[in-house]
Amino acid sequence: MNNVIAKNIPVKEIFIKNKQAGYFLIKIIIAAGLLLFIVNRINPKEILSAVSTADYNLIILSFVLSFLNLYLQFLKWETVCRAYLNINNKRKIFISLFHGFAAGIFTPARIGEYFSRGLVFKEISVFQVAAATFIDKFFPLLVVAFFGGISFIFYVNYYFGFSFFISILLFVSAIIITYFLLSKILNGNILRIVPDKIKQNKKFEKIILNFEQLKRFNFKFIFRMTLISASFYFCYLIQFAILISAFSHSFHFIQYLWNGSLVMFTKSIIPQISVGELGIREGVSIYFFTKMGETAATAFNASFFLFLINLVLPSLIGLVLLYKKSND
Repeated sequence: MNNVIAKNIPVKEIFIKNKQAGYFLIKIIIAAGLLLFIVNRINPKEILSAVSTADYNLIILSFVLSFLNLYLQFLKWETVCRAYLNINNKRKIFISLFHGFAAGIFTPARIGEYFSRGLVFKEISVFQVAAATFIDKFFPLLVVAFFGGISFIFYVNYYFGFSFFISILLFVSAIIITYFLLSKILNGNILRIVPDKIKQNKKFEKIILNFEQLKRFNFKFIFRMTLISASFYFCYLIQFAILISAFSHSFHFIQYLWNGSLVMFTKSIIPQISVGELGIREGVSIYFFTKMGETAATAFNASFFLFLINLVLPSLIGLVLLYKKSND
């Protein structure tokens, strides 16, 4: 009996040590399952046919815009680093951003991005970098919520005849709540609305206390972050619309932007249970774009190529930078 217990202990230790790898494996399985389900519902031949007949000039244009996308993300992160972390070294900020890409795509809810960005900032605590990353991601989330909420109001009114007045009322209520939370955060009063049990938890104490420093942010910082985040958001939508046009050979650009906004809004609500939201993005895209008459294969391919261009390629660059750092 004792021998059996002794043999089981190493297995438990191995599981604990490789818990992160286990999470990643689960996310891979979920993503693969979602993609297989979607592909079987569409017909693989349709997907391949859409790829072979696509307008590759438009795909290249979307790829070129990914550099603008990355530059805007760099500007956003640089703004936070300068204002919150007092870091002005552009090279370190750039490397930090790509470290985040590499770790974020492999971890649940992209949590690895909050800590891997601090690998090059040896003089800054991990908790400060995590708080800075939260700020960096908070503004794009507000932009997605605002424009996505407006798009969703028009969507439910157009397709389901839902009361426009009630939709507006719900959206305005959400904006007021968001504004309240944002003002609390930016005024450094976040601790007043955090439950006592969380305040007393040592794991979160340092992160929460870092928000007290947010009161130093002025209107100029908020305006700059909002402007960059909105530019990043519309760059992403334009990339998406161009890819839809590439696979559909149609140019209903305004409709594509509208549907892209709905996809981003819905995707931000759904928990990130797969690698890079793979499968979720494709499923949501198929739902909205087929509503407006596009084929499922077109929506799937556009969404999948967007994933490759904006997430996989930057993550690969980040992995190379991480590898070089580990060998330094």
